[in-house]
Amino acid sequence: MPKKLFAGIPEKERFFLLHALHAANEINVLVKLFQYTSQGPEDGLIARANMVQALTIGRVITGKLSNASTLIHQGYIQAGLDKIYNNDLGPEAAASVSNLMAYFADRDNLITTVRDGFASHYDTGRLKKHFDTAPENDHWEIILAPHHANTLYFAPEIVLLHAMVSEIHAGNRDEAFAKLMDDTAKVAGWFNNFVIGFLIVATEKHLGGFAQLDSNSQLVEIPDALAFYDLKVPFFTEVRPEDRLKGRGTK
Repeated sequence: MPKKLFAGIPEKERFFLLHALHAANEINVLVKLFQYTSQGPEDGLIARANMVQALTIGRVITGKLSNASTLIHQGYIQAGLDKIYNNDLGPEAAASVSNLMAYFADRDNLITTVRDGFASHYDTGRLKKHFDTAPENDHWEIILAPHHANTLYFAPEIVLLHAMVSEIHAGNRDEAFAKLMDDTAKVAGWFNNFVIGFLIVATEKHLGGFAQLDSNSQLVEIPDALAFYDLKVPFFTEVRPEDRLKGRGTK
C-alpha cells in the first residue's frame, strides 16, 4: 500500500491502524521467539538455560499484550471506533476483540499477574517473600563462562520461578511455563484476528477493499524457509575470536 492510500483513511482510524499493525509485528516476533527458545532437551543444564531464555521472552510478551489491550481500549473503544466498525467486523474478529477485552477486564488474569510481578520492574520484596520457601534441592547454580553470552546465573531464577508458580496458581515449574505459553498464544491470536479484521473493514470503507489494491500487490515467496517447529534458539553457543562483537557484551 503506497503512503497515499494510508492517507486516504481518516486520521483517527489511520493512526490506530498503524499502531495496531506495529504492535502485531512486535507480538508476532516475540511469540515466535518464545516458541523457538523453548525447544530443546527436557532436563539438564541446557534445559534450564533454555527455560531462563524462554521465560525472559515470555515476560516481555506479557507487557506487549497488556499494552496492546490498552491500545484497543483507548484507541478503538474510548475513541468511538467500535461504534463505527464493530457491526462490520467478521465474526472471528468480533469475537476476538470481545474475548481480549474480557480477559484483561479480570485483573487476576495470568498475563497481568506476570507482567506486574515479574516483567515491569525488579521487586526485591517478591524475592524476600519467596526465598525461604524456594526448594533447597534445586540447582542453585552460577555458570561462569569465558564470554558473557554463555554465563548463566540460575540461582535467582529458582526464587523467581517459585514465586511465579505460586502467584499464577500452577502446580509446578513446568505447569507455570505451559500456562504462560498457552495464555500468551491465545491472547496474541485474539489480537491478531482483530487487527486483521479491522484492517479489512477499514480498507473496504475507505479504499474500496483489497480488490482495488491489486495493482499494488505482488506474491512473494520465501526460499528455503525452515519449518516453524524445527527452529531452535539455543542459550549456549560457541563464541569464536573472529565472531566477537566489540562493545556488545560478548567479551
